[in-house]
Amino acid sequence: MQSIRSITLICLLASLALLPSVAVANSASPTISSVSLGTVPRGVAVNSISGVIYTVLFLNGTTITLSSQTHDVVGRVATPSPYTVAVDSVTDQVYVSQGQGASISVIDSSGNTVLGTVQGAGTPYAMVVDEPQDLIFAADTSSNSLWIINGATNTVESRIPMGDTSALAFDPNDHEAFIGNVSSDSSSGSITVVSSDNQSIIRTFQIPIAPSHFAVDPVSHLLFVTGAGNAAGINFLAINDETFQTVYQHHLGDSPQIVTEAASPDVYVSDPGVNRLYELDGGTGKVLLNSSGDSARGISFAGVTAIAFDPGSGNLYITENEVTSLIILGSGATTSTPVLFAPLGYVVALLLIVALLLVALVVIRRRKGRKMPPDAVTQS
Repeated sequence: MQSIRSITLICLLASLALLPSVAVANSASPTISSVSLGTVPRGVAVNSISGVIYTVLFLNGTTITLSSQTHDVVGRVATPSPYTVAVDSVTDQVYVSQGQGASISVIDSSGNTVLGTVQGAGTPYAMVVDEPQDLIFAADTSSNSLWIINGATNTVESRIPMGDTSALAFDPNDHEAFIGNVSSDSSSGSITVVSSDNQSIIRTFQIPIAPSHFAVDPVSHLLFVTGAGNAAGINFLAINDETFQTVYQHHLGDSPQIVTEAASPDVYVSDPGVNRLYELDGGTGKVLLNSSGDSARGISFAGVTAIAFDPGSGNLYITENEVTSLIILGSGATTSTPVLFAPLGYVVALLLIVALLLVALVVIRRRKGRKMPPDAVTQS
């Protein structure tokens, strides 16, 4: 039987050598880097198709275009006192609101030429784009109105009354924009839903906090709301933007403000109260990342002014008042570890082969024993 065991062991080892292996990815911590820009970056936006980054410098009066691959500056255009920037990834046009002249500059994709100017009565502090219908929504808190701009003609088609908060977001799947309103005592607020199809208010509903910023995940239809904490300490809401019901609410950090969607359903939220940046599982509200930056590189998350996520690279781009750089939060290096893996069918087939081999060896040995002549047997 010793020979049978030896043969069986050899077969098993040979079979194991043939087992397929797979690489299991191990996610590392996000990387943090920065690109020097200029004085007081106020806004950032990313073309979701090309990955090109656009950012505005308030004191320098400049809109900068950066390469998606190298993050080198590839374009500059003068835009006096720019507050915020938005990009239409379909038309490849960039929109920059300006404090000087109360207007919005329309810039080509290279970032070097102003194609037109949208004139208005105030200064938009937040903008979102309805790419399917080529409309731009601009929250003008100085005149308490939402501009709805025709991207083809660069003219204001409609003005919707709104409160004095720059909370603004858009769901492209439902063709609806969301603007925030704060109650007179600043203890609560409401959200107004505006249809981009007929450019009118279709609904207003109350929320238990005074809204400061919005973000929408169009895949899960979640509207994320940050605001000053109420008496119960609630300062973050996740609302179903189709049923308008609150999915969950909780206390997040000290004073959550800027919020932007990431890979569905995750979101990023800045917290200037404690100079931190959070990444949340938008579906549950669980904190996935709680970062203060990289002190060794002098990068912190103090005074964040804008956040933009690039779905292609997985990078998060951040501007803030405290630094003159564009902060880049990378998705982190991913290492692969080869792991021995055998599908269930492969294992069953292997065991069956070994069992048949054992049976065959036993049968062969017994037959040899029967054919042995009597005089060959040693007597004790």
